[in-house]
Parts: sequence; structure tokens; C-alpha cells
Amino acid sequence: QVPTLVVPNDVIVDGRRLVGFLSEFRATRLMVTPSLLRNLLDQPGLDAARFLGKRLRYVLLEGEVVPASLVADFGVAFKDSTTRLVNYYSTWESLDVACETLFDPSDPAATAATLAPLRARGARFAPVGSPLPGVAILVRDRATGALRPRGFPGDVFVVAASIARGY
Repeated sequence: QVPTLVVPNDVIVDGRRLVGFLSEFRATRLMVTPSLLRNLLDQPGLDAARFLGKRLRYVLLEGEVVPASLVADFGVAFKDSTTRLVNYYSTWESLDVACETLFDPSDPAATAATLAPLRARGARFAPVGSPLPGVAILVRDRATGALRPRGFPGDVFVVAASIARGY
């Protein structure tokens, strides 16, 4: 059984207090938006990886598109940690759709396989990952509506039982 911590509003907006809160309560997982993680990484004098990297097992990103530059910067900051960075893509807070491990210090080959195509193509955004069981994702061309092949941009359509039932 793992308890869930609810971070107070006045703590979530202050990087130093957030790191202290997570350290005090010995957090092993952190679910944040990419912009909040960016704030933690960019805050002058705050070495979040030094304080959190030994205990924090996962940083789960939700709620926003993940910039490829954030993944690269996380990899530099947390290179000596055991912390995995995961894009936990969802269409809204209650429907998780896909998952992709973007950085895993215990598996450098898998991390390299994820990051190499991003660097080679000069990608601006990280992949959302493979659909979770029971979820289908279609990408359509914005102008024509034609289905797009994997890896090409377009409008995302999600098919899942929870959407069909209206949950």
C-alpha cells in the first residue's frame, strides 16, 4: 500500500518548498505537468536531482505535451539517479491513453533507443508511447481526414470503452 500525497497549493508553486515536501514525506513517485518539471529543473541553485534522485523512482508527466528538450535536460540532471521519466499521456485527467518511458537510468539502451530518433529528426516533442490495453489511437491528417502513418503529425482520435460509455 502506497499513500498518496496531496501537495498544498502554496507548496506546489515554490520549487524549494516542493522539493522539501517531497523529501520530508519520502515520496517515491511524482506526477506533474511538464511545465512544473521545467520549473524545478530551471530554478537557480535548486538541485532537485540531488535531493530527490535517490528516493524518487518515477516522475510521471501528464496534462501537457512533453518537449523533447525537457527529456534531454532531465536526463542530464538525473543521470546519476534511479529515477525514470514517463510520459503518461491522457486525453483528460480521468482517461489514461498511452505510456512511454522517456528516460530510464537502469536501461541506457532503451533510453537511447527512445531519444535517438528525437535527436535525429530534430523533434520538438517526446512520444506519447504505446496505447494502453483497450485503447486505440488514430492520427488523421488535419486537412484531408486521411489516416496518417505512425510517427507523422495530425489530429489524434482516441477510441476506448470509457469514452464510448461516457465515463
